[in-house]
Amino acid sequence: FTLHRWPEQTKKALGDKYDDPAAAKKGASKSFPEIAKAKVEIAGVKGETLADAKALGAPVKLTLPAGKTTLKAWFQDADGKDLVGAFYVYVRKM
Repeated sequence: FTLHRWPEQTKKALGDKYDDPAAAKKGASKSFPEIAKAKVEIAGVKGETLADAKALGAPVKLTLPAGKTTLKAWFQDADGKDLVGAFYVYVRKM
């Protein structure tokens, strides 16, 4: 699993800011805490890795049982506070 905030084709890093045209017109900018960790929970299996805000994504390797399940993937800051979901998760079977 590779967790991303942005689609791969945008080549945006985990820590890149979202350019909100509406906010820019108002002169407002949102600060976003730095991503430090990526976490995944699927089929009762949990995984995590340190995340580099300058990287495009954060890879997490897991061994999973067969069958249907639900995926939960998100990012945390250095203090372990949940920040945002991983909006894009790319899965590669190995």
